[in-house]
Amino acid sequence: MRLKHLPSGVTVTATESRYQAVNKRRAFQRLQERLKQLNKPVKMRIPTVVSLGEKERRRKEKRGLSQKKGWRRVIGKEDLE
Repeated sequence: MRLKHLPSGVTVTATESRYQAVNKRRAFQRLQERLKQLNKPVKMRIPTVVSLGEKERRRKEKRGLSQKKGWRRVIGKEDLE
């Protein structure tokens, strides 16, 4: 059983049972649930500010990773001179 909600274009299917009436009931339930989800308002994100201490910790971590990568560098002739 396939149902389509024409205004929104949402399509649901139900094929678990051999009986059309059972599949129709399940499809209607799924359609109702999907439409409820679509009508649920989206929560707005509250912008936050990163603290100065957190910024400093991130910079320190990045410096450490950069240094670690620098140690992996291949040493060339110009580095030896």
